[in-house]
Amino acid sequence: SSTKKDLKRETLLGGRKISVGWHRDSGLKDFSSICVYQTIKGQELSSSHDWGVALRTTDHGGPTPPLVVPLPSGSLYYMLDDFNHNHEHAVLAGSSGSRYSSTHRVAREGQGTWQYIRDKIASYKLDRQVHVQSGVITFSTSMPLKRRRDVYKKYVRQMLSLQVEIEFEWLRQWYVQGKLHNTLHLYWQKPIQELCDAYCQLESSSNEVMAILEEA
Repeated sequence: SSTKKDLKRETLLGGRKISVGWHRDSGLKDFSSICVYQTIKGQELSSSHDWGVALRTTDHGGPTPPLVVPLPSGSLYYMLDDFNHNHEHAVLAGSSGSRYSSTHRVAREGQGTWQYIRDKIASYKLDRQVHVQSGVITFSTSMPLKRRRDVYKKYVRQMLSLQVEIEFEWLRQWYVQGKLHNTLHLYWQKPIQELCDAYCQLESSSNEVMAILEEA
């Protein structure tokens, strides 16, 4: 993180610049704790605003106001137990310097890995009983009309759910890091391209489904 001039300002916190927006960490074991260490490089001693972390409850319109905790260089802080379930946090930029942080979490096993999402896409393609192309719906096996409707509903739900997961849990998380991050992580370039291809196929299927629904 750095003190770029185009950082968004948070009106609830007196117009302070936000380096990392409001969020809760995802993909973690329930009620596991989170630890964050940070160091600031190039900070001026006379800075009027220190770097800090802002905390708020998930009911944004509730009576509890957001809280700001200053984080000088070398700070270490924890979010314990159910805190991440019931609160959001954001990083407030200081008036100078660059922030480097290391976050330590307990990841949920079996999800959030390349093998997991790769196998999920493969399973979706293998188990697929519905095919939509050029406005025509076909089924891999013959079945009664009611059964077809149930299978089609399940197909649409799975397709949209997988599409959302690929976009928000993978592609957006990757590309928001920028071109340098892409250059430095050569191993991930091929898997990310495979995810892009899978997403485009799902997007095409979604458009076919929407066209059929609009004409129904």
